[in-house]
Amino acid sequence: MPDCAGCGTGSAVAAAPAGARAGTVAIVGPPNSGKSTLFNRLTGLRQKVANFPGVTVEHRTGTVRSRAGAEIQVIDLPGVYSLEPRSEDEQITHDVLKSLRRELPPPDAVLLILDSTNLNRQLVLAAQVLALRLPTLVVLNMADELGQRGGAVDVGELSRRLDTPVVLASARSGEGMGAVLEFLESALTPPPRIELPVLASSGVACDIPKCREWAAQVGTHARYQAPLPPAWTRRLDAILLHPVAGPAIFALVVVAVFQTIFSLARPLMEGLQAIMLWSGAALGALLPDSPLRSLLIEGVWGGVGSVLVFLPQILLLFLFIGILEDSGYLARAAVIADRTMARFGLQGKSFIPLLSAHACAVPAILATRTIENKRDRIATILIAPF
Repeated sequence: MPDCAGCGTGSAVAAAPAGARAGTVAIVGPPNSGKSTLFNRLTGLRQKVANFPGVTVEHRTGTVRSRAGAEIQVIDLPGVYSLEPRSEDEQITHDVLKSLRRELPPPDAVLLILDSTNLNRQLVLAAQVLALRLPTLVVLNMADELGQRGGAVDVGELSRRLDTPVVLASARSGEGMGAVLEFLESALTPPPRIELPVLASSGVACDIPKCREWAAQVGTHARYQAPLPPAWTRRLDAILLHPVAGPAIFALVVVAVFQTIFSLARPLMEGLQAIMLWSGAALGALLPDSPLRSLLIEGVWGGVGSVLVFLPQILLLFLFIGILEDSGYLARAAVIADRTMARFGLQGKSFIPLLSAHACAVPAILATRTIENKRDRIATILIAPF
């Protein structure tokens, strides 16, 4: 089985010789595990973004040059919690790992990125990935945060239990990246078959309670100690998710966001409208009266102006959505909205696309890909334009 000197298993393997086929490595992990941060650190600017044909899910590909001079293609797959395909993201990741996507080469190895501060829950995904029999390095990301918050894990014991290399790393600071690069250079030998009784014969489907029990047992044997959440986060959650205070705060936040957007956008919209009218009149004065002039001034220029004037509102809305998302409040708002959305046959996740739809329906429709239930996804898509 491939190994690396900086990982949690014993012996090291030699790097691939010069001229050897470096292969393709897929980066897999749950959302918010630091997967894309690690991808950016590995590839730098040598990356491109593309959509899978027929769906709105993006994938990113980049290259890493090994010490032997070979180029390793790295694919950053959508973040998933499971390989049982229920959403478009999970279907794409499942298909790529099973070599069912013709537009991408089949992966020769996997970098499985897990959040070390939330390990027990994410080991369920590890069981499914390891069962695919691809050379896999389990990267326990956010190692710096794990230590700062009083958490701990026995990497060697976890590696023994999973029968695959494990490394503690921090994609943000660069800790552990040497072991990751060494694995990329040496991970071309298929590992022995891993038999995990919690998985079905398909190697992907699993009984969720049994998988969670298995993950808890592995974490116990690895002496995993989950870090405590920051005290200020617990205090905030007690208020933001309160059954009475939570909806009230949610309503105030939504009203404040839209009031701020409209008050800030109005002078910008009026300024843009004045500029478009002035420039249209100036351009019209340069052209003789003709059907072409009418087409350019009233058709093209007027059409562009009528759309451009709403640009400040759109930009401000997505700025506020980004702030709410980065602060962590957007996920809590989806929980608060779930009960209300259920009355209309939707779920809490529908709230985020519908919020985006106030600016533009196109990104709102694209955002519905995270809704697992097909019926809810279609219903949200149909409602968004209105």
